[in-house]
Amino acid sequence: MPRQLFLLEFFPIKAILVEVSRTGVKKLSLLNEVPPYDEIDGIGSAQPRDTCSNHTYLLMVKTQLSEYFEGKRRNFSLPLDLKEATNFQKRVWEVLQGIPYGTSVSYAQVARKMGRPEAVRAVGNACGANPVPIVIPCHRVVRSDGTLGGYTSGFDVKKALIEHEKHFASYQLNDQGRKV
Repeated sequence: MPRQLFLLEFFPIKAILVEVSRTGVKKLSLLNEVPPYDEIDGIGSAQPRDTCSNHTYLLMVKTQLSEYFEGKRRNFSLPLDLKEATNFQKRVWEVLQGIPYGTSVSYAQVARKMGRPEAVRAVGNACGANPVPIVIPCHRVVRSDGTLGGYTSGFDVKKALIEHEKHFASYQLNDQGRKV
């Protein structure tokens, strides 16, 4: 399975490890430190860190994540490989993809939108199992009292992503992703 490490200038995320399959993006791992290249399974130490493989999905991820962090992208159009997920997880992730950029909803609101108001904890578990954070925006889901709640990549990353989106949410973008 092709893998690529992308370095970022977005505190507290220092790098994103991307895994793709033949059918799409399989996993994004948000890292708060850059691991030594020879310690990342599946990536040879001779491969430069700052170059993207010519694999189509890896190039798409690099482009779309760059646009997101520049405030030019609010939704992703990446093919995803989620075949290892349960039907319930996939349904939660579909709902998450409908949460508008720069806003937050509660785990309970997601459960209600699914018609399963009793499934609040299961929604939280599905958010925690999300293999492609940012692309499926589980960081936009908070507790009912408005506090951030958990995040697989850590509280600081969730807070930074929410603040990033709030900063750019007021910008009107044209078709090319440029501020109007």
